[in-house]
Amino acid sequence: MYIAFDKEQKRISINDAVQGDTFFCPICLERLFVKAGTERARHFSHYPKCECNDGWNGQYDMSEWHYEWQNRFPADNQEVVVQWDDIRHRADVLVDRTVAEFQHSPLSAGKFNDRNVFYHNNIGYKVVWLYDMREDYESGQLKEKNNNIFSWSKPRSTFRKYNLRAGAIDLFFQISDDNECILQIHEFYEGFFQIKQRFTKEAFLSYIGLTDGRCLPPLHIDTNIDEEYQRFSEKYNIVLNLQQQRAVQAVSGANLMIAVPGSGKTTVMVARMGYMIYCKGIAPENILAITYTKSATNDIKQRFAQKFDKNIADRLNIRTINSLCEQIITRYVQKYNRPNRYKLLNENEQCAIIKSIYTSITGDKFPHEADIIEAQTKISYIKNMMLTTPELREEYLPEDSIYENFYNKYEDALKSNQRMDYDDQLRFAKIFLEKKPDLLCEFQDKYQYICVDEAQDTSKIQHEIVRLLASKRNNVFMVGDEDQSIYRFRAAYPQALLSFADIYINPYVLFLETNYRSTKQIVSAAQSFISHNINRHSEKYMRSSRGDGKPIKRINVMKKHEQYSTVAEASMQDHGQMAILYRNNANAIPLMDLFLRKNIPFQRLKDAGENFFTCKVVQDIVYFLRFAINPNDADAFKQIYYKCGYGFNQRAANWSCTKSLQKGISISDELINQLSKWRSLEQKALDFKEKMKRIAASAPQDAIDMICNYWYRDYAREKELDIGKCDILYSLAVQEKTITGFLEHLELLPKLIENYHCSAENPVILSTIHSAKGLEFDIVYIVDAYDGSLPHSDRETAKEQERIDNYEEERRLFYVAITRAKNELYLLSVNEYRTAFINEIVPEAHTNKDNEVNVVFKDKHTLLSDTLKPIIVSGMINNVTETTSIPAQPYKRSISEYISETNDQPNPVSEEKTTMSKQQKYEIGLSDVSDKFTQQTSIIRDRFGARWVKCVKCGAIKQDYEFSSYGGENTVNLGTCGECSRKRS
Repeated sequence: MYIAFDKEQKRISINDAVQGDTFFCPICLERLFVKAGTERARHFSHYPKCECNDGWNGQYDMSEWHYEWQNRFPADNQEVVVQWDDIRHRADVLVDRTVAEFQHSPLSAGKFNDRNVFYHNNIGYKVVWLYDMREDYESGQLKEKNNNIFSWSKPRSTFRKYNLRAGAIDLFFQISDDNECILQIHEFYEGFFQIKQRFTKEAFLSYIGLTDGRCLPPLHIDTNIDEEYQRFSEKYNIVLNLQQQRAVQAVSGANLMIAVPGSGKTTVMVARMGYMIYCKGIAPENILAITYTKSATNDIKQRFAQKFDKNIADRLNIRTINSLCEQIITRYVQKYNRPNRYKLLNENEQCAIIKSIYTSITGDKFPHEADIIEAQTKISYIKNMMLTTPELREEYLPEDSIYENFYNKYEDALKSNQRMDYDDQLRFAKIFLEKKPDLLCEFQDKYQYICVDEAQDTSKIQHEIVRLLASKRNNVFMVGDEDQSIYRFRAAYPQALLSFADIYINPYVLFLETNYRSTKQIVSAAQSFISHNINRHSEKYMRSSRGDGKPIKRINVMKKHEQYSTVAEASMQDHGQMAILYRNNANAIPLMDLFLRKNIPFQRLKDAGENFFTCKVVQDIVYFLRFAINPNDADAFKQIYYKCGYGFNQRAANWSCTKSLQKGISISDELINQLSKWRSLEQKALDFKEKMKRIAASAPQDAIDMICNYWYRDYAREKELDIGKCDILYSLAVQEKTITGFLEHLELLPKLIENYHCSAENPVILSTIHSAKGLEFDIVYIVDAYDGSLPHSDRETAKEQERIDNYEEERRLFYVAITRAKNELYLLSVNEYRTAFINEIVPEAHTNKDNEVNVVFKDKHTLLSDTLKPIIVSGMINNVTETTSIPAQPYKRSISEYISETNDQPNPVSEEKTTMSKQQKYEIGLSDVSDKFTQQTSIIRDRFGARWVKCVKCGAIKQDYEFSSYGGENTVNLGTCGECSRKRS
């Protein structure tokens, strides 16, 4: 060791030690002497037969190389004794919360693991390792293949188990004494590794925190709670778990706090600001907290005022990102005496501009509300993602090329009217900060500590603004959870959380993994479900602080509309705070209709979006129904004749309307007369009339089904309209006996909903999942969670990567939904539809008379609960009965499976086949399918019902469970097998 105690228990460096004086070990307090040798630098050593209680004694690197690096730091930062309970060790260097370990000699995987666990897992320190790899590089064992890739002929197994992207440890190799001789390792592969960045020696020291020979003092966490925090928490009655305490004390540096649902992140954020002010002496004016919404801004400020002091709360800068950008723009105008030419565009002005442009491009004088909303969304996405023109063309496929021209016209309109929209606030603020270094410096000095809430929903340009402001001091505290990122359509950029270590210097990653909201049953199911996503911090593991609670219950119904009557009946029973969650606003319409009919008090949380009653699909179906019951309704006929696929032209349609009125006959009869010269068209007109008669004679719900089956489904598919709106109409129609009664009620219903006001104390909450984010309820029912709705279906032209990204977001959306439940969770499944996500939570389930889950295990590839793992390990899986009743656990599905899988049913397995061995079945199955891979439109199965896939990498044909991903547009039976996937990663 290079640091010891003298007689007065003061730290003394080996450089200041005088031979013959008395020194003591900082760990065991036994006597030491000064020792010098040919291999090691001059150092302190224990006397023979002295057993130091430092378990790492004798393992510390004592080379000259090690000493040179360690000696660059102030003596107070060298060989700092770190204690956890009764265990004490020496960190080579400790700067604030960063341990720097310098390793010249090889270190076994076990010892490497011990140190990382001690420093990071037990205490919460970040560990930076620098390995001396100069000899390996000089001997040719390490070879540079290109700028970022190095081959390694004899790689050490020490590093393979560590996820370097997680931010728990950073690994560096020094390969020479030249400039930029230090490599930061990004990831290890088989026989080579990829580097993230090259550093000079000075830059590496700066990364750790040493600049011009100065650095922050060690942050001692020698006990579970340091004394300063202890006094603070006692004074303000702050009770937090260990992970939360570490987050509160993470004041300086770049910190990413990943907080699972219900983990108390807002409580931590408020306590942390209090700790910064009252314990660290940081001025409230120097703290900036960026929130996602105005309501979150008010909530954090109110909580701080209640816990600490209202006057201090008023001095804090808690803002939305738009409020911050407005402040930057205003200061730019003042500082440089520039005219404030651009005024903020209000929503009505923006809609007027978009409508005008849409009409000029498409010729449609009356664009639909959905078209305007889509244009607004895409314009906002382009600006928030900072898309260039080539990226814009890549992002929006050829059939959407209208939006490149649209976007340019929109920008020209804003400039000519001297207006900017809310997204322009972000763009202008970023531009001003980049072009005016003194303006940037002013805001960097003003906001020295930055906190970002809901970082997973923050856009790319917003993250870039934060990075600019934090770049001077690197003091950023980002709070979020990539598993809860559900606003991709609004340009949310959760990748910033996953690449946090690439953006900020010496990053720390903190986890809040205890869910205080939900029962263990709900948390376990949610954790298992989301763990199958790829783009996430895989080392995160959510756990519950509560007991098991009630099992998750699956309720099966035959038809979609039966979901709504089921939850309506449940809502009439005594209950706690209850919520019904769904994907889209339209899903609430049949629920509100039933609740109004049954006088059940409710409150609706509504997202911004198109009006269901005025959307194109609903209006079209209404026109069809109107014409069915009134064959002389010319207005209705003119809206539907070209949507039936018969090829009737406009001239014939208009002429039929005019002549039918003159002759006193129906429009359909006159249409037949008009087309009598063309036999094929006449037959189509006769068919149209006959089908309309059938529709008119049917119940309203059957009439809607017939319209869709006869004509409208094909039209909707061609025009990419949401045919799911017809299901909503069907659910409304079953409540009425006649088409006339249905149409009258449909006209009245929006007024009833608009005028409804609930004064009840405990109404049932009706909410989209997006609106429910951040909320919690005693009881949650999830409806319409079937394939095509949740998960949502992608457009056919979507690219493969886009489909995968969208599918992962759909999984996150469902994860957010189930983690809203505190005590009880009910999942509604529809027998006539595939329910992929519910099947993962409750695999292959059926319900008993109490609706409790009974799980049927089909094969060994199902992910089972911990209670069954010992059975598998001991080879006793066959002893598990087919209806073992245990808490439901999800089975593992590949990300691409949903994209391609159909409802093809496997062939029944005969009794003779069940007597075969597994290997025999596998070989026979392979023989069945080996020549079937010339087509990629339908799933390939063998005689036993097993699905087979071909690997695009190695060409092997294997069963689906052996693949990490498969399926996609025109690649239904292709994928990447697990073996090739592991090689690639």
